[in-house]
Amino acid sequence: MSVAILLTNYRRPWNMPRQIDAGLRSTRKPDIYLIDNAEDQALEGSPTIPFDRITYLRSPTNLGAPHRFFVAATLPHDVIVAIDDDILLTSSQIDRLIAEFEADPDRVHGIWGQECRIVGGELKSKPGIRGVTREVEVLNRVYVCSPAHARAAIALSRRLGYATWQDIPSSDDAFLSYAAPKKPMCHEVGPLEDCPSSNDPRIAVWRRPGFVETRRKLILALEELQAREGRPGAA
Repeated sequence: MSVAILLTNYRRPWNMPRQIDAGLRSTRKPDIYLIDNAEDQALEGSPTIPFDRITYLRSPTNLGAPHRFFVAATLPHDVIVAIDDDILLTSSQIDRLIAEFEADPDRVHGIWGQECRIVGGELKSKPGIRGVTREVEVLNRVYVCSPAHARAAIALSRRLGYATWQDIPSSDDAFLSYAAPKKPMCHEVGPLEDCPSSNDPRIAVWRRPGFVETRRKLILALEELQAREGRPGAA
């Protein structure tokens, strides 16, 4: 299977060289796409980026994290590995996740997840699931999927009333997680290295006011839709 790695620079340009290096060291020889959404920390012309070995996609404005899956939907690859800019995987961890996807391509695979249940009409959520191999409702931070999964996620957003993919809140991971025929799978792949800024409210999007409540409402709507209709493509 052909593999693409999608990286997005927003406010953590210092992580991009390490993420690119890990991708280049993968035994799967992936094509690497760097989406540069930075408004004031763009990487264009940076001596730390091997532009001759990647595809650089500079956005004139910040299109948000969801834009990566819009790109994924158009790519001519079998496997997409999308990695948030605040976590640093090794090449062997990337290879492991690709192998897991190839063995079970009807679901999205990752390393960090969230358990969600509707109880009494309210969403009960347990975030931060990691270091285990188990099904979850939503994956966060790392996503191994197919272009078809990305297209299904975009279609799912339309069903919930979002006119364009850019209109959705920064919860593209939720749409992707609910768009595959099977629930996402979280994998134990060894120690995970976080960027120290992953919880910094000056940088981390999830720390913005209103983010958690907006996300809860969206996941509740996805859970209710799944309860009525099942998962897309499920037998």
